[in-house]
Amino acid sequence: MSVTITQRPEYHGVYAKNTVPKFIIETDEVIYASLTIQGNTFSVQYQPDFNDKVEIDFSQIYADYLKTTMPDGSSHVISQQNTSIFCEASFAGSVTGQIAYPLGYPWEWYVFNATLNSATAFSTWCRTNFLTNQPLEKYTTCDSPEWLTWVDYDTPAGRKLKAILYPSTGGSETQQLATYNVGGCKTYNVSYNRVIATARYLPGRYKGYYDIILTDSSNNELARQRYIYHERSGKEHYYLFTNALGGVDTLVCDGENVLAPETTHNIGRFDLQYKALDDADNNRKWSQQTGMMPHRWRSWLHELLTSKRGTSLYDAENLTYTDIVITESEINMSDANQLASASFSYMMAQVDSVMADTERATDRSLHQSVADEGEAMEDLTEGVVAEFSPVEGGQGYHTDELEIDATKLYVIFPQTEQHTTISYQIKGATYTFDPATDESPLIIDKAHHAPIQFTMADNVLPELEIRYYPIS
Repeated sequence: MSVTITQRPEYHGVYAKNTVPKFIIETDEVIYASLTIQGNTFSVQYQPDFNDKVEIDFSQIYADYLKTTMPDGSSHVISQQNTSIFCEASFAGSVTGQIAYPLGYPWEWYVFNATLNSATAFSTWCRTNFLTNQPLEKYTTCDSPEWLTWVDYDTPAGRKLKAILYPSTGGSETQQLATYNVGGCKTYNVSYNRVIATARYLPGRYKGYYDIILTDSSNNELARQRYIYHERSGKEHYYLFTNALGGVDTLVCDGENVLAPETTHNIGRFDLQYKALDDADNNRKWSQQTGMMPHRWRSWLHELLTSKRGTSLYDAENLTYTDIVITESEINMSDANQLASASFSYMMAQVDSVMADTERATDRSLHQSVADEGEAMEDLTEGVVAEFSPVEGGQGYHTDELEIDATKLYVIFPQTEQHTTISYQIKGATYTFDPATDESPLIIDKAHHAPIQFTMADNVLPELEIRYYPIS
């Protein structure tokens, strides 16, 4: 009688749920296996096969504990708490008894909510990739909710998420979006309307694309995703999917959306009156055409529509997310043409069919030719005009004291030949600029509710235009 384990997961190894090695045990005994996940223990008994082997695969158990939290609009960053689990296994032979642990404690490993098809192990792959199979150059609009997910499980200290914008005059501008010193899995909002609000200049001074990169503590680039800006047409519908890697991807569809409900009308006779019977499910069901998209995206589209995980519909007007369920899909995307389309149907995840109140209202390389397709970026700023008037009972000119709901102001003024000093006061501190030499717009950072007032000695400018991104 003997028991020998010939294959098992590495101690504290990190695996996608489809890549965890099976336990293979050579034995002529009955094997008693025990798996513990989050305090729950599963015990199973195995008989050796004709080759005196026992193969043990726990993959069916993992799925019940792994889940990706979808965005709901409450936060711009999601700390994913259920995308990985810690597993602990022990074995005993019916004659040999408890099998000794090689390191003195049970076999332990981690499983991540990902299905990876790669020659590279997940523990290596996830260090240099966002958790997405979406095209490396993905089209977006100013309304599209874009999210990127990554995992840090070993050396997270100093990881940074950055946005790179490209001024039309050349070069690049890097803005830091977030820094993380604690490990785990993060899903971050990298939508255009979030990124452009961090920019140094107004949108018209940038090319129509931006990059999101993840760096380590030494600023070495680990992963990159590019978004190509397209002007919205007003016909777009936005769908968020939990992808195969456990991340969150957005599919933008500008094709036809058709309400095609499944309804059943039963009636009954009560005395001398017929009445409608509410004894059948009536499901609101929609059919969505994706619109034309590069045929190279078809594998990614197939992954999303068949993932059978969390799916949400995003309402850009009301900024709300609604859980939906995909009921059927028809892809049939040919590679004979550059563009192709598909369709899918969905219904609300909630059984109740009552309208929500808000309803009233590819390839993995970067190409400059694709980046050049980016269109002029949407200007999401609002503006006020600060007019100068003579100081009553004194000398010089000043504006009204302005309370602007923003923390960054873009002060626009014409270039003048005459030098003059314009001062502005924020919380008792005074700053100056000269419209003859300083560049317009002037960027002013201030506290959220801090008022601002401009003064000057000479009547050089009648007014200043102030643009700003309202606090959301």
